[in-house]
Amino acid sequence: MGRIRRTFSSNGSPCQFKTLKKMYKKENEEEEEEKMNGSAPVGDDNAVELIDTDAAAAGSADSGYASSAISDTNGVVARQKVLENGAMGSPKIVLTTPKVPNGPPDTGKDGPAVSTGRRYSATGRRAIEIVQDNDEITVVVKGDVRIQSEGDQSADPDTPKRFVISHASAPSDKGADVSSAERNGRLQPQEKVSPDHAPDGDLSDTEERNLSMRRRSSPTGQRKGSMDRRGSMATPKKFAKLRYLLDEKTTVDVLHQKVTANITCTPERCMGSLMNTIVKTGPARKKDEMLAHAKEFLEQYYTSIKRLNTAAYQKRVQEVQGCIERSGTYDLTTAELIYGAKTGWRNAPRCIGRIQWSKLQVFDARHITTARGMYEALCNHIKYGTNKGNLRSAITIFPQRVTGRGDYRVWNAQLITYAGYRQPDGSVIGDPKSVEFTELVVKMGWKPKGTPFDVLPLVLSAAGQDPEMFDIPPELILEVHLKHPKYPWFAEMGLKWFALPAVSGMLFDCGGLEFTACPFNGWYMGTEIGARDFCDTNRYNILEKVAMNMGLDIRKSSSLWKDRGLVEINIAVLHSYQASGVTITDHHAAADSFMKHMENEQRLRGGCPADWVWIVPPMSGSITPVFHQEMLLYKLRPSYEYQEEPWKTHVWKKDRDKPKNQERSKRKFGFRELARAVKFSAKLMGRALARRVKCTILYATETGKSERFANTLCEIFKHAFDAKVMCMDSYDVISLEHESLVLVVTSTFGNGDPPENGEVMAKALYEMKHPEKSGSANFSSSSYIRMSVSSDRGSRTDDKESSNEDDNLTMESGPLGNVRYSVFALGSRAYPHFASFGHYMDKILMELGAECIQPIAEGDELCGQEQSFRTWAEAVFTAACETFCLGDDVNISEATGALSNTDHSWTPNRFRVTPLDNAKDAEVCQALGQLHGKTVLPCKLTERLQLQSNDSTRQTILAKLNTQDSSELQYSPGDHLGIFPANPPDLVDAILSRLHNAPPPDQVVKTEFLQENSTALGSSKNWTAYEKMPTCSMRTAFSHFLDVSTPPSQAFLQLLATLASRDQDKQRLELLATDSKAYEDWRYDLYPNLLEVLDQFPSLKVPPSLLMTQLPLLQQRFYSISSSPMESVGEIHATVAVVQYRTQNGTGPIHEGVYHSSYFFTLCI
Repeated sequence: MGRIRRTFSSNGSPCQFKTLKKMYKKENEEEEEEKMNGSAPVGDDNAVELIDTDAAAAGSADSGYASSAISDTNGVVARQKVLENGAMGSPKIVLTTPKVPNGPPDTGKDGPAVSTGRRYSATGRRAIEIVQDNDEITVVVKGDVRIQSEGDQSADPDTPKRFVISHASAPSDKGADVSSAERNGRLQPQEKVSPDHAPDGDLSDTEERNLSMRRRSSPTGQRKGSMDRRGSMATPKKFAKLRYLLDEKTTVDVLHQKVTANITCTPERCMGSLMNTIVKTGPARKKDEMLAHAKEFLEQYYTSIKRLNTAAYQKRVQEVQGCIERSGTYDLTTAELIYGAKTGWRNAPRCIGRIQWSKLQVFDARHITTARGMYEALCNHIKYGTNKGNLRSAITIFPQRVTGRGDYRVWNAQLITYAGYRQPDGSVIGDPKSVEFTELVVKMGWKPKGTPFDVLPLVLSAAGQDPEMFDIPPELILEVHLKHPKYPWFAEMGLKWFALPAVSGMLFDCGGLEFTACPFNGWYMGTEIGARDFCDTNRYNILEKVAMNMGLDIRKSSSLWKDRGLVEINIAVLHSYQASGVTITDHHAAADSFMKHMENEQRLRGGCPADWVWIVPPMSGSITPVFHQEMLLYKLRPSYEYQEEPWKTHVWKKDRDKPKNQERSKRKFGFRELARAVKFSAKLMGRALARRVKCTILYATETGKSERFANTLCEIFKHAFDAKVMCMDSYDVISLEHESLVLVVTSTFGNGDPPENGEVMAKALYEMKHPEKSGSANFSSSSYIRMSVSSDRGSRTDDKESSNEDDNLTMESGPLGNVRYSVFALGSRAYPHFASFGHYMDKILMELGAECIQPIAEGDELCGQEQSFRTWAEAVFTAACETFCLGDDVNISEATGALSNTDHSWTPNRFRVTPLDNAKDAEVCQALGQLHGKTVLPCKLTERLQLQSNDSTRQTILAKLNTQDSSELQYSPGDHLGIFPANPPDLVDAILSRLHNAPPPDQVVKTEFLQENSTALGSSKNWTAYEKMPTCSMRTAFSHFLDVSTPPSQAFLQLLATLASRDQDKQRLELLATDSKAYEDWRYDLYPNLLEVLDQFPSLKVPPSLLMTQLPLLQQRFYSISSSPMESVGEIHATVAVVQYRTQNGTGPIHEGVYHSSYFFTLCI
């Protein structure tokens, strides 16, 4: 939001606004008199009507106008309306001025006057200010608008002069001459109508002072002495124009108007180059202050998830308000905490690497109450962040500051730092920055080694208790030994540095709560090590030594020995880290990424707070783009703040009972002589991390199979993660960006569509990727198919090959940049668009920025789906443990033991078919409903009509089905009907006759498998019912439940090969099972059903348990309903095309269409 000042001259005759003021004052007096007399005021054109922007926007939010014209003819101004820009909050203004009689008006004697209307709306705020200075009129408008003359103006003083006020991004009349900056929506200066005023969109300093003086001296009744610019629409907050000095491109920052915290600068002095602004250690905020901060934060959060002013928002505000009133504090939800932590990084004005702000991994450690618990959490943090050199940004957040309880603090400035030992001669071995803290830990009992690179222990305090000291396990500390690509002597200097920069002394301010212990890490920019840590004179200060080794002349500065040495040290740092496979970025790439981030933020938020002093790298200043970019420094919340070192304010336990007036030495420490040494336990670390890393398993299903797989997956992941299973239609998609690990198990329905309970999520993800199409996308099956095979980013393989470490650190991340995921896609290759919805989910998650930890796996219902799931589940669990650094802490074999319970791969001794005496055969509809997870109802075929002529080679029938008055068979024209067919009886009889050691076909049997159960007392094996096959006769199973017409899969042929007694049959079956080309040729040429396979390989001795457990289920066939319930009461009509064909180029046996469309011919009417 800003203020635009444009000046234009009147039409030659003086236009005295003092007269307007007098007339307006008289009108107000008349109105007051009318009010006192009880009469309503009569509308009058002689008024300046100033409409409040907030009220106008609220009252007519849906209205908008292309532009507005102000016609100036001897002071006669037509009533016009100005564009309302909803995105930027530009005002809607209705402006009218009095009609001045012909002839020269009275010029008055008081000089310049300011016409400020006093007819306010409910809030009493103005939206426009008109200032006259001699014959010039200045119009000040709040909003992102521009004013320009309209067309060719006549020289005739009686002709109206028209000036158009329009939105800044409106199309220009300049046509092809419009600059690229204007086409991109950047605010450009308008034509100067008056040469005495600057063309900028902002007031110059001199003009601002002059205008302020005129306002203060104006006799219009304006408030005197008020410095609150927010309180008056006539003096709104100015926007800030920021230039990129190399090409003069200009952007406008309006985000700073949301500032609620002041910076330390004053009108008299700038303090922007000071190092720290200390946050004093003290009690938590007062209730009223905390509530105000909480409401501000909740408004931010619910706006971000597009749920502001909803019932959920109001409920949450009331809940927080109640908690604060009762206890003086409240707790953030996990989603709020994650949003706040990420936004705090986004708001950090001193960070150059903020383009990755959305990829911050948040570890919620608010449940921890002890220093040892803090230690274990920080060890987890270090291991996760280091990630064997592939650094990941993370933050661990400990409990907040609460009144009456001491703070949680990490006393180290960084989790990993090197010690500094002051010598008697004043020199320092190690890092001089750490001398004071090193002396502290030595007094606590730490035994130093005295080398230049000794890692300091962690010093932690919980709830204000005395701190405890813990050594960091050496295996967690990744260090890089420095070497130079050209100078071998550089390695002999013995320099090294640690990989993980983890700041641990700052305070996280979020929603009025202050988290005093919140260590966070990113990755190093090379100059932080090479220029600052090694070359600052108050640090390791190796610059002169390196220059001498290089043979440079260090006697005079004009040799630029410092510059040359500095460059070589930074080259060594970058070379060493890259050679060791440790994440690092150079300052040029970091500067480019910040410019991209600033551009993104300008587009998304209207600005980006930035501290130029910190953003510009410590070397190569003017050859980085950030050096030439004007920046605006302001503070937004949530934020990360500096705070006092804890040892300067901590009160030791032994001193708490001393009289307050007893003087004690400033550096006197009341620690125990030796701190308790705690050995790091990898197992404890893994369990602690498991409590915090959440895994969400989402499924979408039509038959229930995906849900069963998802539950099995959950049992596996519970061994190492906080895992939960949710159906997609029960999941709030807003929460997705706050997830750490998401696993998707989904099937595909019909012609590439999502299952019904996955449609909402699919649409939500598409709208998240394409917000401009929100609410208007046409989601048909073809759209999912198209989306599943296309991607804006290309294939994942290409991405991996073309990307490098710098790209990963500097490219913009999507909204799901912090999410890791993998997908298991179920389907059937009998359908043309196999598993397309699963592929769509994989693509859309990748395009939204999520990171795939295991490639998508497919489960073909016709070809070893169970085995495919087991393979994927084990692989994705291993990948997840490695991703979250749990691979060494979890017994993979023990965790994947849950898969053995679902391992239904067939072996001769593992499955059996047991005959049952006096058992009742299964009811077909009920059994089909259980197998497919659907409601299956019987219908009666009442009529069958042949729709083709007798001479036609095609057969199409109309089948009329009686619903038998079922209330559940309600439909609308155009719906589809799923019909479960039955296999031809002669085919079933022939297969049953070929089975080896089979019970009688009509004998009711129970299918069982041998399950191994592991307990604390050992393992045991029990025969368990096979859930995929109901208790029924074999004739019923082969007639209604099993698909015997589809050619067997390669996995099934592999099982048959083990049952062939003739070598020729065995070799042929093994070839078909292992050679995909041979299998496809065989399948295409013969397209054999099960009976034909048994006939082709006569030596096969197939037990019934193999077919009862390994054949795919017979699926329903969908038909379009061709009747209306209004016309055909109690009936459903389906039109069916009957397909019959011969294999082997027309010489083979007759085959019928898939799912037996000829089934209707076999039914009795």
